[in-house]
Amino acid sequence: MKTFIKRKPLIGFGFIILVAYLGGALILTALIPLLGDLTKEGKGVLMMAIRSLIALGLVGWLGWRTQVGLGGPSQWRNARLLLLLAPLPFLPLLDGVSASDPSRIAFLALAALFVAANEEVLYRGLLLQTLLPLGTVRAVLLLAALFGLAHLPNIFVGGEPGFELLRLGMTIGGAVGLAALRLRTNVLWALILAHWGLDFTEYMAANGIPALGAAHEFSSVAIYSLIGYNILLGLAGLYLLRGLRVHEARAGRYQSVGERGLAQQADQGA
Repeated sequence: MKTFIKRKPLIGFGFIILVAYLGGALILTALIPLLGDLTKEGKGVLMMAIRSLIALGLVGWLGWRTQVGLGGPSQWRNARLLLLLAPLPFLPLLDGVSASDPSRIAFLALAALFVAANEEVLYRGLLLQTLLPLGTVRAVLLLAALFGLAHLPNIFVGGEPGFELLRLGMTIGGAVGLAALRLRTNVLWALILAHWGLDFTEYMAANGIPALGAAHEFSSVAIYSLIGYNILLGLAGLYLLRGLRVHEARAGRYQSVGERGLAQQADQGA
């Protein structure tokens, strides 16, 4: 099965999605009766925790820890590019902070961690790695579109429709940049940390999880800042992908030259 997933990108993609989403739903359904009366937030956070564990389990099963960017510093490249993520956690703070209760803050921090780990390990880790045989740019753009669309169901669990549609565009742009950074740096840890910071400050500003119905109207300053940042991150991602394609093309030419040289040596030896 592992070899099949690696050789058949689209089937592997479908398998991973099925295991993460359907498997998570089945486990959550089995756990709910044991945990009593959970709030909507509680169920949502528990689902993210389950999917995070499933995604990490799949990484271990496939032996992809280094390939998806979960290796140590010796595996990192071009780490300075990660400075592009520095502004991300601070943008929602333009709306200030609404949460003040320590236990509430701790819950929101944990919720943001599970969301960030789930989305980064699953999308920028497993699914991106699975689709790379289709071509780097194609894999990144396809995954960015699917990542954005994956947020639309938030409308049906309490998310405000206008905000979620706006988030769709921002998410696609940001996803291109994040995927490009993962490929250029081979560091998924930093993406998880930046994503956690963004979600945590967003939850702090709203004193809840907007995707699950927390009532909060973000200011135009915060929204326009997020839109502008995600556009810039997306453009930076496209530029980084161009550089990656040039590098891959050169590597391909060198490999072809090497293969021709070996063939000529073999002919001469014959």
